[in-house]
Amino acid sequence: MILTSRSASDGESSRTNTPAGRAIATTSGDSLPNPKILIKGSYRDNVACRSTRCADRFIITLCHGPAALLAVGLDRDTSPLTGYESCAFPDALDTGANLDLGYIPGPMPWLLAEGLRAQGLVVVNEDMAGHVHRDRGLLTGESPLAADALGKLAATTLVEATKS
Repeated sequence: MILTSRSASDGESSRTNTPAGRAIATTSGDSLPNPKILIKGSYRDNVACRSTRCADRFIITLCHGPAALLAVGLDRDTSPLTGYESCAFPDALDTGANLDLGYIPGPMPWLLAEGLRAQGLVVVNEDMAGHVHRDRGLLTGESPLAADALGKLAATTLVEATKS
């Protein structure tokens, strides 16, 4: 996970390494994090995203990672990501083949694409074939098959963003 931030008071970016060696954003005082880039999803990431304007940030997620996007819409009438298009791991695999093969131990309590659609996101894939998609600052890939293409899309997008 990479999360960089700017402090509201001084405009400086800061990074801290967690014990797992992952970078997390820090800010001074009581100011809220203002993330510029979110990679992977975690509760901390979603708190940061919920406290800022998601539309002005890059969110890059893969496979079942878009489940982190659901937290952005919790306790709100409308998710700030309503209308965004996203790739996601296909529900059909989690209700069919993954269950039949024993990849997952039993029926899932909720399905990813179904949850995204319920919050107003548009899931653009139905299958798993390495799909990636960009909608504004939301970059998604539908499965590990999409990892290479998502990495290339993310690198190109972030380089372009630094030039503007």
